[in-house]
Amino acid sequence: MVQQSGDGGNQRLGVAYELVEPLPAARVDLAMILRVRVHNTGPAPWSNRGAYPVNLSYHWFDLYGQPVDFEGLRAIMPGPLRPGESVELELQVEPPPRPGDYQLVLDMVEEGVDWFSMQGIPGFHIPVTVAPHSGNMLRVCIVNGNCTMRDAVGTHVINQIRFFLDRGYHTVALLEHVDPRQPAEMRRHIVQTTIEDLRENPDNPQVRRGIRQFQNADLYIFNYSTFYPLIDAIRLVDHGVVIFDYHGVTPPHLWEGPGIETLIEGQRRLSLAQYADYAIGHSAYTCNELIQTGAISPERVFQMGYPVALDHFRPGPKSELLLERYGLTAEQPVLLYVGRMAVNKRVEDLVRALPLVREQLPDAVLVLVGDNQTPAFAMLAARVKQLIEQLGLTDAVIFTGMIPDDELLLHYQLADVFVTASIHEGFCIPVLEAMASGVPVVGADATALPETIGSGGLTFRPEDPADLAEKVLTILGCEVGVEGLETRG
Repeated sequence: MVQQSGDGGNQRLGVAYELVEPLPAARVDLAMILRVRVHNTGPAPWSNRGAYPVNLSYHWFDLYGQPVDFEGLRAIMPGPLRPGESVELELQVEPPPRPGDYQLVLDMVEEGVDWFSMQGIPGFHIPVTVAPHSGNMLRVCIVNGNCTMRDAVGTHVINQIRFFLDRGYHTVALLEHVDPRQPAEMRRHIVQTTIEDLRENPDNPQVRRGIRQFQNADLYIFNYSTFYPLIDAIRLVDHGVVIFDYHGVTPPHLWEGPGIETLIEGQRRLSLAQYADYAIGHSAYTCNELIQTGAISPERVFQMGYPVALDHFRPGPKSELLLERYGLTAEQPVLLYVGRMAVNKRVEDLVRALPLVREQLPDAVLVLVGDNQTPAFAMLAARVKQLIEQLGLTDAVIFTGMIPDDELLLHYQLADVFVTASIHEGFCIPVLEAMASGVPVVGADATALPETIGSGGLTFRPEDPADLAEKVLTILGCEVGVEGLETRG
């Protein structure tokens, strides 16, 4: 932990800097993620809004005091900071363009006015040796729109980064949006950029690192689950091996609310697969869907399952914590759904099937786990709640919303059967998680669900709540299981 302070004679401003964690190793092809605590030691408050907000940034100088990169990225203040207060910030520091010995200078900036160091407040000087990248490493460039936590494709992108890093490859992901909740060690290998930046903005230090990787990569992986502008970078690749990793695009007619235009464009731009040397689909369904576009020949399309981490999932007793939270008994049959409240998921069919199940099992309940607050899903969630009221099921359907990761297994263990009525799935990871937790599955006989479920459950006619209820009762009515049915624990 290091600290430096001073007001440099300034009667208005003062600051002290403190490194919360040791400085990570610096390399010319990696960002550094610093945890910095800044203290307002002056008499004036720092604003985080208006024309002159105060933020944390940095400069790079060579050993002769000459600026190398003067305009660093910003760490935005979360709120105003009064005199005597402190705040811990995360600062992403992009490396200088070449390896060598440098001075990294942390500096507050009063936007629209000047740097603190230009107003008589010394910056925090840290000597840093920036190492070169290993010239012998295979370079991998992964491209996607985002890396959202708790999202199947976002998790897949992070798994791709880890896979290649674990094998010693130099790996950078180019993304339009970066989820700040991802681990800092992963975000060191991510560049937030746009297609316009790659074409026109080489002076930005973060974009510069992305351009360097994009121009020199040996292997390119372009993930595709819907349209995002950065996918057009596939047209710019003129060397190396290009893989089109196809996750399936939800048909626009199965969507409502914000984002439908993106799905329409997503289907239209499937033709971008023509720029790939090879393509990957994660089920026979998605492979066939891609082949049918005619954009890539069948012999260059390969099926590869998702690398789903199931070590954490296992059968177990129903959680007393959840039973108490939801007002249930251990004997009550629980139907569980995990996923988004999206139109293609057909959550209404789960609700319509519940009264039919309750004709034989009157205390059966349906537990819905997943995002019902995001604008794209809130509209459907409201409609589902209205249907629940109309059917008199208010006390029989439980909306949990988003749950902490460490409670996901407990919710699977709470269930007697996992149900999904989705009519469009490229794979459906929750099916595997349920089976690994010892929970049988009932899913729609549509798209990729039958092959993912396999012998771990039963399928029903899509959009048929009566058939869904029959399959649920078949499973719940069997003491030792249905012939041919397995749980994958």
